[in-house]
Amino acid sequence: MMLREGLVDARINNHYSVTSFYGIGGPQTLQQARHAYVLRHSIEFVEEPTGEFVEPTPTEKEEGVKPFPIVKIHIKINDKEVTTPERIVLSRNIGAQRYYGSLDIMKVNNQKVAIIQRLADKNGEKNLENQDWKIIWIDEKNHLTEEKITYKNRGNHPLAVKLIMESNTTPMRIGYHSDLLEMYPSFVYPIFYPWGTFLIGLISLISSIRKK
Repeated sequence: MMLREGLVDARINNHYSVTSFYGIGGPQTLQQARHAYVLRHSIEFVEEPTGEFVEPTPTEKEEGVKPFPIVKIHIKINDKEVTTPERIVLSRNIGAQRYYGSLDIMKVNNQKVAIIQRLADKNGEKNLENQDWKIIWIDEKNHLTEEKITYKNRGNHPLAVKLIMESNTTPMRIGYHSDLLEMYPSFVYPIFYPWGTFLIGLISLISSIRKK
């Protein structure tokens, strides 16, 4: 399973170059976060308030963090709304990083545009095993397509997984089929841990025999 993860990742990296256009989670102005021009396309995010909020954790409350607003995002490409508006949770930084973890724009091979959106359920968030994503593609001929991905069926969408990972639109790191390589320890546990403890034990045994 670990070998398969490495092979899929190598294949994706050999065929695709994935880069964030400007990083909605990066140090951009609020205006840039809501409106961008990518490969000759105008992309705009229009927020529709829902009046709903996600409560911060007890630790966040102690730090003075306010509830996180839930909004519906209308996505416009070249001034036309292109998909059904979906709910996302705005980040704690309602400035430049307001969409961090929920929305980003990526370029693939510097030819295609991908808008990645992590969807929220009625409570604002989803646990990883029930997580959904939506990707809107704009190809070289300006054709639009929409792709839906879930955590459970992600193995059928390796490029989508790469985009999700590079855009940080996931609550925690995920793999193409398995999360083994994204967990700690990875190779350390199945290889170095048993052999390392064996060698330490062997050296200790030899040392004790020599002393006798």
